[in-house]
Amino acid sequence: MLAADGLVNGVAFSPADPEVLAVASGDLQLWDASRHRPLGPAVTVASTSPGGSAFSPSGSVLAAGFLDGTLRMYRVTAAGSLVSAGPPQQASKTGYVENVAYSPNGRLVATADDDYTVRLWDVTDPAHPRELATLGGFGSYVFSVASNRAGTMLAASSGDHTARLWNITHPARPEPLGGPLTGPASTAYSVAFDPARPVLAVGSADRTVWLWNIADPAHPQRLGRPLTGPASYVYSIAFNRAGTMLAAGSTDDTVWLWQVTDPGRPVPLATLTGPTDHVYTVAFSPRGSVLAAGSADGSVHLWDTSTSAAARAVCSKGGDPIDRSEWARYVPGTPYRPPCR
Repeated sequence: MLAADGLVNGVAFSPADPEVLAVASGDLQLWDASRHRPLGPAVTVASTSPGGSAFSPSGSVLAAGFLDGTLRMYRVTAAGSLVSAGPPQQASKTGYVENVAYSPNGRLVATADDDYTVRLWDVTDPAHPRELATLGGFGSYVFSVASNRAGTMLAASSGDHTARLWNITHPARPEPLGGPLTGPASTAYSVAFDPARPVLAVGSADRTVWLWNIADPAHPQRLGRPLTGPASYVYSIAFNRAGTMLAAGSTDDTVWLWQVTDPGRPVPLATLTGPTDHVYTVAFSPRGSVLAAGSADGSVHLWDTSTSAAARAVCSKGGDPIDRSEWARYVPGTPYRPPCR
């Protein structure tokens, strides 16, 4: 567990080094996730704090949205320090920048804003982000934004209970893809693209996660029934790199896991506990099975979600190993293969 400086609004792993984790709480801090220790000094901005953050594909730049409505860009040094790349940019005109997302080519950043908009920024020069487009149509705050793996599509979700899709092949001229995605009965807090399939997930305050087939993004199709289980808001969702697992952070202080190898038939895997307050953010390591979850209790919990790690955990708590004589007594006629060695 990592101890952050207050409520944790965002966690993000570096694509360049899966052990480097950015934590947005009262300050912005890079951590060594394997050793559970901070890297460089924390970044503190007077009179505000960071919301979501996202690394560039190279891991050399971190984009962060702040609660004063600004987008700030930081260069990541070899020692793990964050150095301001340039002056802040005003992204939200009337409130927080709730979330940010990088495009896979590293040239764009999208901000989810409390002024009911999404903004696209050219960050080719991180010291001088340039606003390219403002995307509207929402009837409330925009809480989450995500880019698909190809970098051709953008999704965003809002307090108006909807999510929306755009074609951003030409980012200065984004094109809406179909109408708003409806279904959630309350705030749509989070969106995530499946990296392996044309599937979009939306997490809602109605305690569900909705899945859409977006093979034809102008005509999305709902996949089965909404995923249920959490006892309160689903505030953050994330797929693992293979697209086989979906995690959801809930304000019931838990993280839920589903197997989504067949997105039309999700299978519940586990309910992870440990946080003592709302879970506002979840993220998978880009090159592994480690899941990070940030909570309002100021903690970041880390779990290894691989099957081998689960087997090790069971064996470590399962009592004494079975010897050959016991095996022969209880499993006669079967070659000796103890489950825990």
